[in-house]
Amino acid sequence: MDVRVHSSFETTLAPSLVVDALVDMTPQRPLIWPHLDPARFVVRDRGDGWAIVMEGDRQLPIWQLARYEWSTPGTVTWTVLESNFCTPGDGIRVVVVPLPGGGSQVDIYWRRRPTSLLGSMIAVVHRIAGTRTLRSSYSRVFERLAAEAAPEP
Repeated sequence: MDVRVHSSFETTLAPSLVVDALVDMTPQRPLIWPHLDPARFVVRDRGDGWAIVMEGDRQLPIWQLARYEWSTPGTVTWTVLESNFCTPGDGIRVVVVPLPGGGSQVDIYWRRRPTSLLGSMIAVVHRIAGTRTLRSSYSRVFERLAAEAAPEP
């Protein structure tokens, strides 16, 4: 099974801040992305515009070792190197484009080919509701960050 999902939405968060949130590889990452388990977040290596990162889910027993790349302006990709639920080469690409007047257009391209029963269940959920699920989880994070970045009245 090869599941591909595309989700698109707008956020009030500036494009640079969207990209910053996606590529934050500091210990703050699990605070930015609440589904990440802080105990399983490890940056294995990093360079200019890339990082190799081990991440696990806070609620599900899944993990992945992925290579994040952000050398192309406005684009962040992460490609699975190893995982207990999907195939190496799977991953996500996020394209961020500035909107006239401020904010960002965010396009998420998600691909998974499951290698386990749990991976198959995740793939089926994303096949059915992936567009809505991705939009909801990412836009919540970006809108929270936009509210935090907004100057106080």
